[in-house]
This record gives sequence, C-alpha cells and structure tokens, in this order.
Amino acid sequence: MTVRFLYHTLPSPDWSEYFQGYFYSTQLYIVYLFPSLLFGYGILNVNLIIQYNEQLGKTKSSLQKEKNRKTKNRLWATDDFGEVFLDTAKIQWIERVDRKTFASTESDRYRLKENITEIEEKLDPEVFIRINRSVIVNLENVLNYSFWENDKYVLRIKDSEKEFVMSRDRLNKIKGKLLNLQT
Repeated sequence: MTVRFLYHTLPSPDWSEYFQGYFYSTQLYIVYLFPSLLFGYGILNVNLIIQYNEQLGKTKSSLQKEKNRKTKNRLWATDDFGEVFLDTAKIQWIERVDRKTFASTESDRYRLKENITEIEEKLDPEVFIRINRSVIVNLENVLNYSFWENDKYVLRIKDSEKEFVMSRDRLNKIKGKLLNLQT
C-alpha cells in the first residue's frame, strides 16, 4: 500500500492523505485482503504437501528396510563333527578372534563362516547388541556391568566367567535395552 501511495504522489507526498486514503481505507483492505489470504493459504498448503511427501518417503524407506531386514533364527556353523544349524536363542555371545568368528553357547563353541558385521545384520537388534568391534552379546545373558578404567566398562555374562570390555558410549546406547529386559 505504501508503494502504491508513493507511486501516485511521488513528487510531493502528503502523509496525512496516506493515513486517510491508503492506510485506514476499507476499500483497500477489501481489495488486498482476499489475494493476500489466498496467497498465504496457497503457500501453507504447498509447504504441508512437501512435508507430507517427505514424511511419507521416510516412512516408506523405514518400512522397506524393516521388510528387507529378516532376522535369522538359525545360523550356519561348524563344530568338531561338521556343519550344524545353530539356534540363535542359545547363543550367549559371538566374538572375533584371530580373523575367525565364534559363537558360544552354554556348553559349546561354534565357528561361523560370516564376519561379525554380516552376522550382526542377521540377528535381532533387540536381543543381540554389538558392544565393541569384535563382540556381539545376547542381552538376555548379561549378568552385570561395572566401571573398569579410562571410561571403559566390564560386561559379565551369566553362567560364565567371560568378561568383555566396552566403552561408555556403547554402554549408554544399550542401557535402555538392558533395563527393558529386566522388567
């Protein structure tokens, strides 16, 4: 409105006329109100549609990832007698030692063919958690943890004398999962 006023009265603007004829004018509000509301409403709807499509894309991708992620109930393993199917519920921990991956149960130790990252992708993330570069533990078999030194913690396994070292960052990531299993 100010630009229109200055356009019409530029050589010698009279500001008293501006307030009476342009600023407080009902006719100008009626003329400009509808296009302003329409423009604002259009911008709002365009933004809502863009946000909806982004959220829809995120939801689709997360559902697709979840669909593609198939957790295994059994893994291929070898023991002293040959190849066996190893039930993942029996696994207490999986560790990488000398470029070989081993799964330990209460009574036996099995060699796995995949590396630890491939195995981690196959296991249920609510039950199995990676605590350092070379160890994945079954959270249902965790006895306790305690502070060790230099922001490191020791994680102990039930029914075993096995202990693993983990960082504070990893511990903070899995504390919630450990609490949920206790209840």
